[in-house]
Amino acid sequence: EQEGHVFQNEKSKIFSRSTDTLLDPAVAALCAQGPDGEKGMEVAPDGLIILGAPMGSSDFLRENLDKKGLLVENELEKLEKLAASNTDGGKQAALLMLKYCTYPKVTHLLRSIPPSVIDDAAKRHDGSIARALSKMIAPSDPLERGAQLKGPDGTVFDDWRRERAEQQAQLAVQAGGLGLYSLRLLSPIAYVSAWADFLRFM
Repeated sequence: EQEGHVFQNEKSKIFSRSTDTLLDPAVAALCAQGPDGEKGMEVAPDGLIILGAPMGSSDFLRENLDKKGLLVENELEKLEKLAASNTDGGKQAALLMLKYCTYPKVTHLLRSIPPSVIDDAAKRHDGSIARALSKMIAPSDPLERGAQLKGPDGTVFDDWRRERAEQQAQLAVQAGGLGLYSLRLLSPIAYVSAWADFLRFM
């Protein structure tokens, strides 16, 4: 403070996986009310959001991943309506927003959350993207499992072909895909890469 720097307790939180740490007298002193009535630091027993990424217990992480999943699904629903509208260029606009705006909303979390924790959320995200893409392709929802669709030559578009179509969409654009990579496949790679990047500074 003598140098003009003010530490604002009310804007800070304390988290630790150790209960003993949170019960330490030094932590209690930080959380206590200041002499002029200033609010002390707040203990976050379950976790914190740091730079948009949840850090904490597995339950805290999954709770925040569920919220992010709902956000993505709500946006996809709006994009599906845009694609189905008669708006000129609506389908193209919806696909571009899916790829560059909605799809990446959770990719940064792959580097900070263990694959074992994020796996269900990654699977949910992959499924949500695939369903939205299917409805943008055609109102018949061609990628929906079990649907009986036939091509002009009588070829049945069965679940095997649907799975191949989803896999192709997950390929890089240079490989003939849409660049909508599977988060379940990326998760272990991203997490290990983040640790490797971090260990360079240790």
